[in-house]
Amino acid sequence: VARHVACHSGSVLQSGACVASCSDGFFALTVTAGDESSAVCAPCNARCRSCDSASHCRVCHAGFALTEALSCVESCGGDEHLDAATQRCIRCRASRCQSCDVTGVCERCALSTLLHQQQCVERCPDGFFAEAGRCRKCRADCAQCAEFGSCQSCVSGLFLHAGGQCR
Repeated sequence: VARHVACHSGSVLQSGACVASCSDGFFALTVTAGDESSAVCAPCNARCRSCDSASHCRVCHAGFALTEALSCVESCGGDEHLDAATQRCIRCRASRCQSCDVTGVCERCALSTLLHQQQCVERCPDGFFAEAGRCRKCRADCAQCAEFGSCQSCVSGLFLHAGGQCR
């Protein structure tokens, strides 16, 4: 078997042989020496099963997930979830989400925001109050409340009485 040091245009050098394309775990890298340039197969990052360059993976080895930045990581970031079918990290659906479930639904918001109906909001809307990083529903007779048992204003037809009670 002849061992090559450079290949003709349209082929790449891998392990001393000219091949049409690099095998999995390698990518084509153009090498220039003087006026001559040729392509050689260079190894992907150790976590990549296939890649386009040393820093951009297409598929990760088992046990790693592919990020939007095309790198392979052991676990997705807090604002991402793992799509088990594709082994890719997918951003949570809500902006300012700190963590989400496997379907992308937000479970916890970033600091200074509150979780309301799977979205992260600056403040809770009328009829809801902030508690433990989430917007909780006020009692049915409250239009606004700061906590569940004490109304700040009442729904139409009721009036606010002492102790935050609507009648």
